[in-house]
Amino acid sequence: AGLQREDRTAPQLGNGGLDHIGVCIPTYKRPELLKELLSMLGRQKCAGLFRYSVHVVDNDDARSAEAVVAEFARLVPFPVTYAVEPVQNISLARNRALRCAQGNFLAFIDDDEIPTEEWLLTLYQACRAYDADGVLGHVRPLFGAHTPSWLIKSRLCERPSFPNGTVLTHEAGRTGNVLLRRDILNGLETPFRPEKGRTGGEDMDFFRSLIARGYVFVWCDDAPVYEHIGPARCRKRYYIERALRIGGLAGKMLRDSPRGRWPTTLKSLCAVSVQLPLAILGLFWGDHFFARYSAKTAYHLARICGGLGFVHSSDKPDQ
Repeated sequence: AGLQREDRTAPQLGNGGLDHIGVCIPTYKRPELLKELLSMLGRQKCAGLFRYSVHVVDNDDARSAEAVVAEFARLVPFPVTYAVEPVQNISLARNRALRCAQGNFLAFIDDDEIPTEEWLLTLYQACRAYDADGVLGHVRPLFGAHTPSWLIKSRLCERPSFPNGTVLTHEAGRTGNVLLRRDILNGLETPFRPEKGRTGGEDMDFFRSLIARGYVFVWCDDAPVYEHIGPARCRKRYYIERALRIGGLAGKMLRDSPRGRWPTTLKSLCAVSVQLPLAILGLFWGDHFFARYSAKTAYHLARICGGLGFVHSSDKPDQ
């Protein structure tokens, strides 16, 4: 099909009236991981139900992903586009991917994740079966030989999961593994808010705005992707800093919901009273115990502070 480099919005159906899924991939300085992801995207099973295309947006102005994408485009029969978003901001990269993407369905996957061959097919069938506006799937950790045992035992890399068909709130909204109907974005000039593209929370904000408009998103546990846990994520400090950032953002969101702020603040106070002593005991019981409960304590302390107007603000790490 060849590599296309222009931005365009093309929500057309595939040949024969088949649905068309545009797979969006924002990437930043991970050419080897991106190559592995693209390899699996080239092997997706469609069962004759839909067609798909791949749309990569390089958030690196040095164009570190271009050669990998160009090589992939030469090997596959479906459309592949490549664009550069020179300003490092994940919201800007996602918005550009949406402008580039073809299809009446849109999927997002991160550049450090690996899908199965039936990933798109399973999400698509779930979206049809539940008559949902979008479907989210599980992101499971993929540990390497470098991973310390404390990190695996701490379960800090394990994300929440739900039964199939569960209707999700915005707090479960993530863009690392999701399929959306394109028409739900009609009228949204910037679906992902740029002001949140460095500190985080842009994906939860995205789902919150759509759910407020009446759209429904469900869970599909049968369509997992696997996230590489790199060396930079094998430090306790990484998880504590992440918990502070996410907790602060969660608390900030609660300030806009007076009914939910005080009950949630009370829950966080109770959580801190239990988890802080456990974190201290972790100094004696093992690194995995200390890391797990230190991160939990940090999250709830930051959420309390965020709800009171004192938000811990820091940029998301690149890794």
